[in-house]
Amino acid sequence: MPAFTKAPLEAAVWYLAPFWAGVLTNLTTDKLPISRLTASDLSRRSGAIAALVIIVVIVVIIVANQVCVIRKTGWLPHYLKWYILGGLVTLLRQDGPQGSLLPEFLTNSTNFNASIPLVNQVIAWDGLSGTWDGFSLLVDDVERYLGTALNFSLAAFDPTIPHFFRLAYTWGGDTGDFTMPATLWPNGTWVDPLPGPS
Repeated sequence: MPAFTKAPLEAAVWYLAPFWAGVLTNLTTDKLPISRLTASDLSRRSGAIAALVIIVVIVVIIVANQVCVIRKTGWLPHYLKWYILGGLVTLLRQDGPQGSLLPEFLTNSTNFNASIPLVNQVIAWDGLSGTWDGFSLLVDDVERYLGTALNFSLAAFDPTIPHFFRLAYTWGGDTGDFTMPATLWPNGTWVDPLPGPS
């Protein structure tokens, strides 16, 4: 904050007040009746829509003030160019299927043995195809395995909750499309993934 180089007390106030408001956001925003921006959540909680409108108005005022300050300093064309470029890149890089081949689980609803404890269970998948050099396995949307093996032990997982498995080919560190999730329910029921990428 160059404006406060000779005013350390003012600099401390202007820096520390928003800093601690942000650090303690669980306390400073605890009374707001908004937890999620979904229509069902907003309609259920009284005052949520009014709070959302107030927040949007405050953000619009802050953004308008910032744009005015940047325009007065002559930096608006420079920043506008980068914002437009960033927006275009974001639009072009939407997360979606790449059209790559999908691996196939060999473990399926017909051969998964629910009578075996989860600590002794292993899931398996078909071998490599084409130019792919490995596999990536997501368990509950967390990457748990990356490599060339054709199976994975379930010994580390909690048998009392459902687990979701997605599999993708990899090549040189890049990951192809993941399969739709295969689901393992606590009662031992294995549900095969739907066709197509997730």
